[in-house]
Amino acid sequence: MHGGHLLSVVLERCHGAHILIFDITQRNPNVMFELGVGLATKGLDGNVFIFQQVESDAKSAPQPPSDLAGYFITRYTAVTKGGKVHYSLVD
Repeated sequence: MHGGHLLSVVLERCHGAHILIFDITQRNPNVMFELGVGLATKGLDGNVFIFQQVESDAKSAPQPPSDLAGYFITRYTAVTKGGKVHYSLVD
């Protein structure tokens, strides 16, 4: 990346990956940017997976940004038991 543009690095890594996984729970601007680049490079061929952590009731989850409304977002819960984190899919 030295001397290069961040966009070219993100494009190269997205293009070279077999699958892309994004967690939009925190709505981090960098993740949202990389998700946009990933969707643009991979298109609709099924290699982009979007996850969002929710409370035990998925209906209370914040809605994704409107431009992601047409994409399937896998919702999950994370519960710590005995010092270990246990993940469960909600959808």
